[in-house]
Amino acid sequence: MRELLLTGAGGYLGAHLAGHLAGAGWRVTAQCRTAPPAGHAWRDAVADVVTGDVRDAALYDALARRRFDAIVHLVSLDHHQSGGAPETVAAVNLLPVWRLVEGLPADHVPRLVYLSTIHVYGRIPPERISEGRPPTPGTPYGLTHWLSEEVVRFATRRGRVEGVNLRLSNGYGSPVFPGNACWSLVINDLCRTVVREGEIRLLSDGSPQRDFIHVNDVCRAVGAVLSAERLPGDTVHVASGKTHTILELARRVQAVWAARTGREAPIRLPEGVAESGDGMAPRYTIDVSRLETLGALPALDLEAGISELFDYLEGEGSA
Repeated sequence: MRELLLTGAGGYLGAHLAGHLAGAGWRVTAQCRTAPPAGHAWRDAVADVVTGDVRDAALYDALARRRFDAIVHLVSLDHHQSGGAPETVAAVNLLPVWRLVEGLPADHVPRLVYLSTIHVYGRIPPERISEGRPPTPGTPYGLTHWLSEEVVRFATRRGRVEGVNLRLSNGYGSPVFPGNACWSLVINDLCRTVVREGEIRLLSDGSPQRDFIHVNDVCRAVGAVLSAERLPGDTVHVASGKTHTILELARRVQAVWAARTGREAPIRLPEGVAESGDGMAPRYTIDVSRLETLGALPALDLEAGISELFDYLEGEGSA
């Protein structure tokens, strides 16, 4: 059985990936800062759990004694936390991937999948964005991910890994654990607010544009990259290739909720802000042709993904 190390496996995306990859035939060693809830089906799916902080040298000493056919690295502070002290942000967002590759046995070359972000591009113009577009990060979050991508490329050139960077757009979908931090994601937040309060609240005029992809489709993309005989490049977009304004998204949530419940959820904007975002402005499109080459284009449309969230919220509560 193929051995895989998954860092950040106790987080939102990591928990989904652990179960998905174990189900795809990988023997998953899950690295977590703290142990996930006892008795959960997630724990039965993974082969082993290694607990430890990615800032602690002892963790890398323990991992260096093992041999993995593949590594998926997820650990990162979120967009807001990445605006903190540079030494703290670098210690979590940048140094772990470097320490991982430096600790690998010299005679073993695993495939390394690094989960990066579309934020490496900074402010995206209304164009078709391919992986060849030069990164111009505008935030510490984007900057540290781009630098980590460069570490992966450096390690690949040195023959230490076969590396690929996955630039993820905006994910959404229900959590695996009740404590998974996923409710700040736009679609998740809108759906939970509808269930709790019967309305949709926006923080803007609705004009910002986003490309949304369900967490299940992200898992499928990672699995495809891991199993591919030939990679289409050292960087792959993981996105839907479809761009929506936040107002359009709110109306999709509104429509799905009405179809499920027969109730109308009004859309509330900040006081004094006029509604916009009806699609008249030019918009960007994320090129997903490399993802298509891998046979991993998203299978879940927005309506189905929104319904999946409502199923979770109504079935297990909105905690």
